[in-house]
Amino acid sequence: YNSGLFVVDFEHIPTGCGTWPAFWMYGEDPTHTWPEWGEYDIIEAVHEQNQVMTTLHTTGARCNQLHLKPGEDFLGTWDM
Repeated sequence: YNSGLFVVDFEHIPTGCGTWPAFWMYGEDPTHTWPEWGEYDIIEAVHEQNQVMTTLHTTGARCNQLHLKPGEDFLGTWDM
């Protein structure tokens, strides 16, 4: 699978102390098992937070974000 559009409608995500609800994806093939190609946490919340986080986990020096400009890139917000 190389591309596509995912539409997810969560009616309820668990909340409360000790919960860690998440919706995430990762890439894998027979020669590159998880977590070698990293992981993309699309929605992740912790305990009793009232907002979610989006996180890109990478491994090794081959995948980094050195080209990003602090204060210029990723300044968008989620419309809730």
